[in-house]
Amino acid sequence: MAVAILFGFVATEISVAADAVIADVVTRDVDTRDVEKADVAPLQFGFDGHVKLGHWVPIFLPDDLAADADAYSVTTIDGDESPVTYSGRLKDTKTAYVRFGKKYGSVNLQLLQSGQVVKSLEYSQSDLARLNFARSTDLLTLIIAKNENLIAKLKSAVAAQSTTDETLTIALPSTKDLPAEAMGWQSVNRMIISASSADGLRDTDQRVWDAIQDWVKSGGDLILIADPNHAELFREVPGVSRLIPGTIKNTAQMRSSRDLERFVGTSRRQLIGRDDPPMTMLKLTPAESALVVSNAGDLPILVRSAKGFGRISFCALDLEADRLMQWPSHTGLVEKVIATNDRLTGQSARPETQRSKKGLTHSGYSDMLGQLRVPLDDFSTVRFLPFTLVAILITLYILCVAVGDYFLLSKALKKMELTWITFPLIALLFCGLAFAISKFTRPSELQINQMEIVDFDLVDGASRGTAWVNLYAPVGEKVNVDLAPQTSFGLDIGRQMVSWQGLPGDGLGGMENEVSTGFKRLAYQQTITTQEEGGPNVSMEQLPLQVASTKPLLINYEIANPTQFSSQLSGTRDRLEGTFKNPLSVPIYNGKIFFGEYVYLLKKPLLPDVVTLIESDAKERTLRSYLNRRSAKGEEGNDAGRSQNRPWDPDEKSLTRIADVMMFYEAAGGQGYTGLTNGYHRAIDFSPLLRLGKAVLVGQTENGSRIKINGQDVSDRYDSNITMVRMALPVENNQQVSR
Repeated sequence: MAVAILFGFVATEISVAADAVIADVVTRDVDTRDVEKADVAPLQFGFDGHVKLGHWVPIFLPDDLAADADAYSVTTIDGDESPVTYSGRLKDTKTAYVRFGKKYGSVNLQLLQSGQVVKSLEYSQSDLARLNFARSTDLLTLIIAKNENLIAKLKSAVAAQSTTDETLTIALPSTKDLPAEAMGWQSVNRMIISASSADGLRDTDQRVWDAIQDWVKSGGDLILIADPNHAELFREVPGVSRLIPGTIKNTAQMRSSRDLERFVGTSRRQLIGRDDPPMTMLKLTPAESALVVSNAGDLPILVRSAKGFGRISFCALDLEADRLMQWPSHTGLVEKVIATNDRLTGQSARPETQRSKKGLTHSGYSDMLGQLRVPLDDFSTVRFLPFTLVAILITLYILCVAVGDYFLLSKALKKMELTWITFPLIALLFCGLAFAISKFTRPSELQINQMEIVDFDLVDGASRGTAWVNLYAPVGEKVNVDLAPQTSFGLDIGRQMVSWQGLPGDGLGGMENEVSTGFKRLAYQQTITTQEEGGPNVSMEQLPLQVASTKPLLINYEIANPTQFSSQLSGTRDRLEGTFKNPLSVPIYNGKIFFGEYVYLLKKPLLPDVVTLIESDAKERTLRSYLNRRSAKGEEGNDAGRSQNRPWDPDEKSLTRIADVMMFYEAAGGQGYTGLTNGYHRAIDFSPLLRLGKAVLVGQTENGSRIKINGQDVSDRYDSNITMVRMALPVENNQQVSR
């Protein structure tokens, strides 16, 4: 009886699944005679053996192993445990690229020559246990230096400042063996180079410096520490000189350390006493847009500058100099140099946020990406049956096959042997009813939810798009996914990276969860096409979509900048003034401009080529009151005239509200406000740009990019498509000095 009941309600799932390509598992022919065990393969994964889950990481192949190969193929598992094969060409750097979705599983590496496998290496689950897997949200800092004392202080400073983040700090002696493609830098959040002891700065491949520059433009944080004994390094080596926020002409002598001691905030022994000789430092002429954080007289000591969506800091002092190393306040200086939140003139200090312990575990996520995934998984065309209805149908089925069938045969027909006919008919009736309900509650075609943020830097010319896409498949199928070559507002899309999207955390389905579901998944392909200049294209082929399930994707792409824009903005007394025009060919709705500690809410949509005057066309609010949705607390008694922040809702499902906080996470209060990390998409946060004096326009357009399925336009399959646009605008007369 129970079997029949279950059959009646799941028969439709079996019938629908029958047309799925379940048995079509992707396999590859491997010459097992040439398979070697992983423990004899001299491969280096990631950075010094550290692999960050959910991010692209390099695999460095030694020349003797890959000498005869011109291509590679690496198979791992994604965040859903599906096997993924990453294939690409091998350049002279002999570097492969891959993403790990779990700490377990296996890895198969094949090296190919003219399409034929010449070498195959297998890594078992026990072999992978030797790798150092980092969480997908860890703050990864790369230190290029050899001075152990400085490295120890830098590691301590990174850990001390990242009170709400788990940190991973890796020290390497040289820049020579770093990835030569920006793709290999995706897992790195910050890099510190101490030129005094780092090896190979002069001899580093120019492609490595280009990759570092691209990484900074995409949101990386680079800190350069000078070597006054080799000033020519910062003038003559193109890779280094292009990363300095200004120009180096020669050296200078710091004769008084009072400004430096005031910057560090120390009253301990002076660095340069009355009878002490001066200290040599590099003489930097800051770029016009650079921010002088500290100086000694008219000599800049620490300068920061935005570059694209990232930040570059330059310290003109050698932090490895003996006099500085012996200075009791040296540790404090190190902390100031790598600080992410400088206090600027005219800015009020913010209280440090402490790690929040809000009870979000019931929601199943610990990172902002997890909360973003919830509304993206909600499709209006998919209806869920209430449990009450299911219970009624089960009860009705029991009554029909038991009581109803008995009375029909014994009282009406008086032929009990007919139960061999009536019972199957009742079962078929309820199977048909279940099938009809299944068709009614789910769409007949694939459905798409998409949320994307398109960023333009109208100062340095950087641009990028980030799209989070969820696919819902009513039936099982395999699809190829890519982007249409142009956005709806007419800008060309360049290189694109279409890949799976992992879920941070150790909850159910999280990448850090080490318990396998045990289900056999279907394989698919990721093809990496590298070009002579710039980054790679990453395509997705034969992606398996399971019956009545969703598949989350992450798409990063380059986009052309608007060719013409007009902006005459100036920062005066910490306020924004002036005019600008919308450079897009479509209106921007719900526009707002973030600048310093304030947000300017635009009163009307920004139409193309229409001049907007900040003073009359916008309403000013403080940054925190807008991001925290601050409102009046009460109108009577002790609460009269007071206001309060609206607590962050762990069940918030508004994509625009979630995006607002992700885009200015630190400015909103970070984990102290949301109770969630923002580590997986840390580079989405533009709070550092605000601290560097940039103005950021944020708004919404009707549509942005569109995906293609199997090369076909699927615009009619979108259930929701939200596009947020951000533009970093130039601001004149906004030089500030930190105190």
